[in-house]
Amino acid sequence: GREPSAIADRDHTAMRTVDNTLDLRGERVDDAIRMTEKFIDQALQADREVIFLLHGHGTGVLRAALREHLAGLVSVRSLRAGVPEEGGDAVTVVEVG
Repeated sequence: GREPSAIADRDHTAMRTVDNTLDLRGERVDDAIRMTEKFIDQALQADREVIFLLHGHGTGVLRAALREHLAGLVSVRSLRAGVPEEGGDAVTVVEVG
């Protein structure tokens, strides 16, 4: 069977929906970071605990830059690559709060 994620076990809202997913495919790094920070602010205001950043596979530059930036944000509790059902490494799952 699949490995359940800690987030999904504790909180069923970890389902990926239109409301908690930000599609960053094709964005430039600085634009993507700005959009992500705004999205995190909105998520915090909406009491969402988990958001999904869809950056695609591409060259991996956007994914790496986003994860590095997120790791330094106070509002980010944890981040991980998506499990296959969530989109795998094309997605970064962020726990905010």
